[in-house]
Amino acid sequence: MDRRGAVGVRFQLRNVARVPDFASPEYRALLRHIADLGWHVQLHDDARRLPDYLPGLEAAGVKVVVDHFGRPDLEDGIGGKGFQRLLRSIAGGRTWVKLSSAFRLGSDALVLQAASTLLEHAGPERLMWGSDWPFAAFETQVSYTQVLNDLNTWVPDPVARHRIAFDTPNLFYRPRHDQD
Repeated sequence: MDRRGAVGVRFQLRNVARVPDFASPEYRALLRHIADLGWHVQLHDDARRLPDYLPGLEAAGVKVVVDHFGRPDLEDGIGGKGFQRLLRSIAGGRTWVKLSSAFRLGSDALVLQAASTLLEHAGPERLMWGSDWPFAAFETQVSYTQVLNDLNTWVPDPVARHRIAFDTPNLFYRPRHDQD
C-alpha cells in the first residue's frame, strides 16, 4: 500500500462503543509501523473521548489528523476537556485538525468559536480544510458553494485561508519521495 501511495490509516471511532486499546501490544506494533512508514492516523470521534486515547497515539510517535474541528460537543463547547486536550495535542507538534463538516456540529456559533480558537492555537500550519463532499446524509441541505463560503467566514484572511486550503495539505500529503 505504501508503494501505491497510501499515506495513513483512518480510525472511524465515532459511534464505536469502546475505543480500541492503543496501548495493547497489537496496536503498539501497528502504530509503530504507521510511524515508521511516515503515515498518519486520521481520527473521527467526539471531542469528549479524545483525552482517553490521544496520549497513547502521541506516545506512539504517529502524526494525527483529527476530523471535523475535533467535534466539540454542544454542551461543553470549546471549553470542554476534549477540545482543550486537542489544543494541547496540536501544541505537541504532531497533530493537525481538519476544518470540515461544520454542518454536522449542530451550531453555527460553536463552529465559529472552534474555528477561531483553532486558528489562534494551531495557525494555518496545523489546519487543513476539507469539503466533506458528498455530504453524506446532508446531500439536500449542503452545497459545495456553501462549504467554500463557510471557509471564507471562518478564515477571513486570504493568506491564511490559502495556506489551510492548499499549502498545508499539499505539504502534509505530498509523497515522501517528493520531499527528499
